[in-house]
Amino acid sequence: MMADHRMPIHWACSDITKRDIFFSIYKLLRDALNKLNVEHSSRHEQDIERLAGDSNWQQLDPEQRNLRMSEKRLTLSTWSRECSWPTV
Repeated sequence: MMADHRMPIHWACSDITKRDIFFSIYKLLRDALNKLNVEHSSRHEQDIERLAGDSNWQQLDPEQRNLRMSEKRLTLSTWSRECSWPTV
């Protein structure tokens, strides 16, 4: 007897199994994003320290520095506002 390929996939799995799979994948993705967030923040801090030592950057007043950073969307407030995700 041939399998009925029209059978919906949800009949093959229990609701608990689907939910477990969903949250497992969600947790893996969330963990990966959190790791990338930490790496990005660390790199951002390193780059800010490097800018602080740059003679051209030092010649700018704080308002000019902030303007340059916000134009490139590199300020922490801009980044955190645009890149937030729900936690579980």
